[in-house]
Amino acid sequence: ITAVTDDSYVRYYGTRPIFAEVTIAATGANQALASVNDTIQLTFRIQDALFDSEVNILNNKPETIAALGQDTYRASYVLTENDPEGQVEFNVTAADLSGESESINTTTNNSYVVFDQSPPADFTVGQVSTSGGTVVENQWTGNKQNVLVTVPIDNDLTLIGGGVQVLVSFNGSDTLEIGTATAIAEGNIGNSIVVTLSGDEFKKAQNFAAGATALFTAQIKDIAGYTKIGTPSNNQLLINEVEEKSIVENIAMATSNKSFPNGAKAGDVISLIFLTNEQIQNPVVIVAGEPAVVVGFGVNWFATRTMTASDSDGVVQFDFSPVDMNGNPRGSFTATTDGSQILYDNTAPVIDHLYEGSFTQDEDNILTTDSLYLGMTGGDSISGVAEFYFAVGTSPGAADVVPWAKTNSISDTLLTGLALQYNVQYYASAYAIDGFGNKGETISGDGFMVSDGSPPAVELESIVESISIASSNKSFTQGAKAGDVVSLIFRTKEQINKPVVMIAGNAADVVGFGNNWFATKTMAPSDPEGVVSFNFTP
Repeated sequence: ITAVTDDSYVRYYGTRPIFAEVTIAATGANQALASVNDTIQLTFRIQDALFDSEVNILNNKPETIAALGQDTYRASYVLTENDPEGQVEFNVTAADLSGESESINTTTNNSYVVFDQSPPADFTVGQVSTSGGTVVENQWTGNKQNVLVTVPIDNDLTLIGGGVQVLVSFNGSDTLEIGTATAIAEGNIGNSIVVTLSGDEFKKAQNFAAGATALFTAQIKDIAGYTKIGTPSNNQLLINEVEEKSIVENIAMATSNKSFPNGAKAGDVISLIFLTNEQIQNPVVIVAGEPAVVVGFGVNWFATRTMTASDSDGVVQFDFSPVDMNGNPRGSFTATTDGSQILYDNTAPVIDHLYEGSFTQDEDNILTTDSLYLGMTGGDSISGVAEFYFAVGTSPGAADVVPWAKTNSISDTLLTGLALQYNVQYYASAYAIDGFGNKGETISGDGFMVSDGSPPAVELESIVESISIASSNKSFTQGAKAGDVVSLIFRTKEQINKPVVMIAGNAADVVGFGNNWFATKTMAPSDPEGVVSFNFTP
């Protein structure tokens, strides 16, 4: 028996209530920030439950709970000045039909609201000190030193997500920001943040000067955007910077390029000569972005690097970072002491056009046999064109009529004293070499000839309509062996005399008349192997 005799039943609810969606927002301009009299809206959707339990926002009952449909509800609460600042806490409890309940106090989309009605609390900047180099209390002694500024962080949850910005003034000048803002994390609440300013940031601050005194304070900003500037630190830093003498005595740069002493192309060697005023360790030298080969000892050092096609055009950059014998870095040097520099050019010069027979347009026919106009333009954007070569020949790139000749620039050129032949096709060719020795591509014109005044020859239309070849070999119609007969069938567009036909180098038997002809040859062991050649002369 599996059924009751009346209408009674028991339903088992094995699934606990599920909070499918929980979000929170404030009604102000920024839904994540709220102040007094703003309304907090907590929206939640519940599956498999009856909503008959509690909703608390900041441990208070909401003013209203609205049913939005599809198991979704919205609780609203208006903030008062008595509510605690910080992230707005809540709790929702729902019960299923069997009486089991489930609670949630977090959102499903990571939304939150921070209640903030006041700026950060008053504070005083803590200790200001230096690190690195020679440390002297309340003094900054050189650009190797960092500045450490200690800023206390109040026990205020609205500071989470805010930031700390250090401020500085010199000898009572304007108080200005220095360095970048530091974010305040949850772990900083109730503790301190030590902001580190690099020596470079400190030296670049407005009004920084040797002998000045630096006064430090800070500005704290909370998550709502409220700010508070603290009382300056009791520690002030006297800038007692001692100018360190440069360890470099001399740096010079040179190139192996013989044509241009201040230029280089791919394959040329760049050399750097360093003279220091005290002994240094074997230095690392970078030339054009790559390590150079370095030799030397003591105070004399020599670095070389062979330039490659992958290097960038322009002034060759270098970096020389000496380290003294005590292991102390002594700066980074990127310029020579005598002003020398090398310009790298790996781009070949270009000839834009080569006109044959005219300076302004290309001509296919000229009228004189003893002279030729060549119109040319081109250049090189980096080192310019140093040499330009041209020639004339009976094929593109050839120089069998006018040997290769050199000029000092790309320009229109008139060649004289020539002995050109009538109705012969000639070609002018040219290439350029730039100031550093890069050779450009050789270009040729499309050809020209000297006209003798006669009308141009008319090309005759082919008399042949069709030609086909076949073999008597029954196994392979496109193959033949000794003893097989190779046949040629010719059809012409007009009647012809009996033609001479050669097959495989031998005269074939020809029959036919008018415009239909048939030629055959029996292949012999002495015939050459390969594709069978023929010649038909109508």
